[in-house]
Amino acid sequence: MESRFIWVLLTLLAISQGVYAMTFADSLALVLILGICVIGIFACLGYYARRRDESFNTL
Repeated sequence: MESRFIWVLLTLLAISQGVYAMTFADSLALVLILGICVIGIFACLGYYARRRDESFNTL
């Protein structure tokens, strides 16, 4: 799983290098936003899993 994340990160950085209008700050902001989005998705999945687990425990 960790190696996939590294490959995705390297791919995104390679793509951003080809865009001339994108500066280092823009690339950094893109990587940070993507990281925050991934963390948010996992947080929502964890919340859903905990909520679903509680409903099974009450049966």
